[in-house]
Amino acid sequence: MIALLCYDSSADGTKGIHAWYASLGGGAQAAIDATLEIVSAEEGLAVIPTTILKALRRRCEGLWEVIVEVDTGRTGGKRKKRIYEHIRILCVPGPGRNELLLLHGFSKLGGPDYGPACVTAHNRNRGAERDGYRRAQPCAFP
Repeated sequence: MIALLCYDSSADGTKGIHAWYASLGGGAQAAIDATLEIVSAEEGLAVIPTTILKALRRRCEGLWEVIVEVDTGRTGGKRKKRIYEHIRILCVPGPGRNELLLLHGFSKLGGPDYGPACVTAHNRNRGAERDGYRRAQPCAFP
């Protein structure tokens, strides 16, 4: 089993994954819950399919992403393909074995450049390391 830890740099719980998650609609929350249930049920990080958990490169080197696709119920284009909202949760392997530290969540709006999201996740990861992972608590979801 994978233990999911959520990092929040604030003393009052207004930053981090939980605040971002609370701001999402029910459909997005349900899709995140389902994906994180799959992740947490695995025996180890190495066996999770890359369609769900993937290591990142370039500016995001050292980070991983949890990939969540939310069906919007809409279609578009000439072929009337389904339209999905692309949600990503940036994370790193946790301090303990079989832990995943969730750092930053966002909606991906297109291209491969994750821009400020990776900067935020890297900063939160450094903060977690500096404070000895005291503000990395078990996630309150799924």
